Amino acid sequence: MGTLIIPFTFTLLWLSVFGNSALYEIIHGNAAFAAEAVAHPERGFYNLLAQYPAFTFSASVATITGLLFYVTSADSGALVLGNFTSKLKDINSDAPNWLRIFWSVVIGLLTLGMLMTNGISALQNATVIMGLPFSFVIFFVMAGLYKSLKVEDYRARAPTAIPLRDRSACRIA
Repeated sequence: MGTLIIPFTFTLLWLSVFGNSALYEIIHGNAAFAAEAVAHPERGFYNLLAQYPAFTFSASVATITGLLFYVTSADSGALVLGNFTSKLKDINSDAPNWLRIFWSVVIGLLTLGMLMTNGISALQNATVIMGLPFSFVIFFVMAGLYKSLKVEDYRARAPTAIPLRDRSACRIA
């Protein structure tokens, strides 16, 4: 339960505080901030932090937090991709470390390549392009879950089977 509530609460607070701070700057006439945030969205967060005291500290904390988030997500993604692309001996084992390292390098190179070619818009476009096929996957997962829940409900409501009599009792004497 904590893995659902804590990240959601943190994200809600984060977006509320920084989103409202950015809106406050724009509403109160900081046109330079607004223009820079629209022209270069990847710089918008750091420009917002520059409006407040202790910019160096807050920018350092934000950068380290973002880096930890990326590394954790990439590591989890590499583990899943490694498990998908290897033949595992049992359900509790993981892919070999070399395969996990391979997928980590591939994820890092793809991210770096997209950032170098077209900046943040390339990542946004890739997200939108991959979102449509993934929405079909999610649809099939939901349909499978619905079917599984219906089968489970049917089995729970079904009367128990009458035990078969011993065949020796059916013999004619």
